[in-house]
Order: sequence, then structure tokens, then C-alpha cells
Amino acid sequence: MLLNKLLINKLICVFFLVLSPLSYISCNKLYRDIYKCNIYISPCINKTSYFGLETKLTNRIINEILNDGRLTLVNNKKQAEYILLIHINKYIIKKIRWKNDDDNIYSYYPYSSMPVYKVSTVLSLTITDKNNNVIFYKPNLQSIYICTSNETYSINTTFDRLATNIIKQVVHFVNFI
Repeated sequence: MLLNKLLINKLICVFFLVLSPLSYISCNKLYRDIYKCNIYISPCINKTSYFGLETKLTNRIINEILNDGRLTLVNNKKQAEYILLIHINKYIIKKIRWKNDDDNIYSYYPYSSMPVYKVSTVLSLTITDKNNNVIFYKPNLQSIYICTSNETYSINTTFDRLATNIIKQVVHFVNFI
């Protein structure tokens, strides 16, 4: 009787060891197939006085889609299931700390000699589902990033993080439509 129970337990363990990777693979494939939809990225529209923000953000979003792999990028609106349109409504970059002098209160921090920039953006995000005629509109997607480095690095870091957050919003929308 004890031998039978041990044999049954071993069979159950072998059964789960053999089937669990297969079930994981099939669930993982199903999970990945949910996101494989065609999306068209309209060029961003810049409503600020800063020149070139729209191309930087559009390129970062395209790179993020290609790196992420959950969405398929198409070149025209006819092939797309979803269309993404972004308006840059507000963009402010402000230096909140300059290089320190010896008598400054920040002089004991290890990276205190670096300036600190605060980058604030407000975007409008519109995702259109052509198949179901549904429009997802997020009017004030606000972000504030604080970076310690030069101004160019702060801008690039901000747009990288914005692109990642935008793609998360798109995937979330696509998943629940």
C-alpha cells in the first residue's frame, strides 16, 4: 500500500514536471499573441515654442515599440488596427540647482557639483481603434522628471521615460478593448 502511494506521488510529480513547461509555453504564447496588433504612429504635434520635440518623441516611441515587441508597427493608416496621436501641450525645463560653491548647503553631497534639471511635460494621448470605432483620449498626461546631469541628457532621459509610459498606456488600452 505504501509502495503504491509513493509510486502515485512520483507519477504525479513527473506528470506536472512534464506538463508544466508545456502549459507555460502555451500560456506564454497566448499572452504574447494578444498584443500582436498593428499600430500606426502619427507624427507628434508640438504646441510649444521648443523646436524639434515632436521628432524626438516620435522617434523614441517608434524605438520603444520596436524594442518592446508587443506591438507591430505599420507604415500607413490603412493597414493599422490602432492609430496613436500625441500632442505635446506643455514642456518646461528648469535648472533647479547650479554648480555649488564651497559655502553652499549641498556641498557635502557626493554629486553636488552637478546641476539638477526639472523637466515637466503635459501630453494629450489619443488612441483610435479602427475596427471597433473606439477612441481612447487622455487629455493631460503629466510627467515630471528630475535629472542630475547636463541639459541634453535630461531631455533624452525624459523622452525615453515618456515613450516607455506611452507604450504601457497603449498596451493597456489594446489589452482591454
